[in-house]
Amino acid sequence: FVDGNVPQMRDTNWLSFSSNYPNTPMLFQSNSRRHGGPRLDWGAWVEVPTSSAEGVQFGDKAVQIDQWRIKQFDDNHLSITHSNGVVGRVYRSDGYTFTSNSYSGYITQLGEPSCAYVSENYIRVGDWRIGQIGDHLAITHITGHTAMYYTNDGYHYYGLKYEPNSWLSGEGSVLQGSAENCNPYHDVETYVQIGSSFRLSYMLGG
Repeated sequence: FVDGNVPQMRDTNWLSFSSNYPNTPMLFQSNSRRHGGPRLDWGAWVEVPTSSAEGVQFGDKAVQIDQWRIKQFDDNHLSITHSNGVVGRVYRSDGYTFTSNSYSGYITQLGEPSCAYVSENYIRVGDWRIGQIGDHLAITHITGHTAMYYTNDGYHYYGLKYEPNSWLSGEGSVLQGSAENCNPYHDVETYVQIGSSFRLSYMLGG
């Protein structure tokens, strides 16, 4: 989508987050190792990703790319899991990230497509978006916490932040998958105005 790509590379053991500049900010391996960028190899814009008979599949709050599954595990967690049950990364709704095989996306069946789709600027998986904001690819929960973001020059940064926020790119069309049963995103004003000169407001932190 736009300048980002999330393909399976070379064989079924590798999943790449790559930009078209071309840089690869993150590479996941099926043994739970992660290889951060910047790096010019393993990029889907300069190398040919793998192919499979099923292609990309959409399930119940899950997207499966051959042997890799990106799934909302519960209300607060999103995981990236290989079909061998090894979890590459877990993203939590408060912006924290960690690794634990207890959050495997393969614990349940893929299921019927429900709130899992790709749009012009993002992939939505349940209450999460993996989306492009400017020169960044951000993994953001619907509450506004960004757990991880990647830059087009090949770097990655841990979140615990509200910016960049992939929910601020607006609603896009459903190009593949299904938007059924998705929770609505409410971008509402969170302040009380007192007279014409003052406001009491909740402010997003850095």
